[in-house]
Formats: sequence, structure tokens, C-alpha cells
Amino acid sequence: YNWMVAEEILDASPMARLGEPEPEDKPTEVPPIDHVRALLATCEPKVKAKEHRRRFNDLRDSTIIRLFCEAGAPRVAEMAGIELERVDMTQDVVTFLGKGRRWRSVPFGAKTGKSLTRYLRARAHHPLAESPRLWLGWRGKPIEASGIYQMIERRCDEAKIPRLHPHQLRHFAVDAWYEDGGSVQDAMSLFGWKSPAMAHHYAKATAGRRA
Repeated sequence: YNWMVAEEILDASPMARLGEPEPEDKPTEVPPIDHVRALLATCEPKVKAKEHRRRFNDLRDSTIIRLFCEAGAPRVAEMAGIELERVDMTQDVVTFLGKGRRWRSVPFGAKTGKSLTRYLRARAHHPLAESPRLWLGWRGKPIEASGIYQMIERRCDEAKIPRLHPHQLRHFAVDAWYEDGGSVQDAMSLFGWKSPAMAHHYAKATAGRRA
């Protein structure tokens, strides 16, 4: 409209009295730790070892949820694409091809390591054990991102908590990182951010509570 006024197509801009909209700084939703614990509780094996399918699903889902809560947590598509050979149980690190076609490594703690070890033992007896993909389903193929979404929703329903988006577990991991005194610079490297803007956004979301 300013150009049309300059070119004398219009006498005045109809937008002249309107101010620029303020961008909405939507707070990042971080699930409470009690909800995360409730999710994990639904994955505790409740069946005998011979009931392989249910036990396998419990071990797999528990490991995925725990890895989502580690510093540097994968995005959903990154989680689905993790390859078996990229799991280093000696260094306690998972490496995957992340957003922007960049390789990224996520270290994991003792509890996630124990869960992952148990899952790998069960995985060795799975019909798709030779698949290069880490996370396997029972319908003849590895789990895709959509399957992870569905798994988290199902576990939320079992735990009787509000449904969580898998990315909210990544928010939980970022918040825990800052809670323990982690730096913005290291967060950028761990969580795969090119710009400090995202790191500052997450830090700002829960800064008041941490203070």
C-alpha cells in the first residue's frame, strides 16, 4: 500500500493507522516429572518372559521414552531413524542423522543404558532382528515416526495422564539440562540447534521457575 501511495495510485494507505502485530512468545510446554514417571510405569514388564511380544513392546517403549528424556534428545523423526550399528554401548552414545542432514551424537545415562541393554537382548530374538533399524514393530517392519506418536498417546492413556506430544519429552530434556546448570552453548551442540535463538527460547520458557 505504501508503494501504491508513492506511485499515486491511492491517495492514502488503508493500513496507515494499523500497528504491527506483536509476535506471540508462546511458552514451551514442559511435562511434569510425575507424568514422565507415570509413562515409564506403564512400560514395566508385567508379563512372563515367554510372552515375548508384550514384553518386547514394554522394553522398547521404555527405552524410547528414556532416550527422549536424555540431554540432546532426538526429534521424533530422528528417533525413528536410529540404526542399530550406531548404538555404542561402550561409550554410552547413540549417533544418528539429524535435521539438516547433520550427524549428531547423544550420550545416555545409566538407567537408559540398562533399559537399552534389556531391549537389545529381546531384539536379538525378534523376527526382524537382521534389520538395520533399531526400533522394531510386530507388523513386519521397523517403527516409523507415526508409530512413535501412537505409542506415546497409548501410554498416556494407560497412565491416565493428558496426552503428550513426543516433542514435549524433548522439552523436558532441555529443561532438565538447564535445571542442572547446563550452558546454552552446549545445549546448541547437544540438541542440534544452529542458532542460539532456539536455545534461548527454551531457557526463557522456564527461567522464572529455575530462578
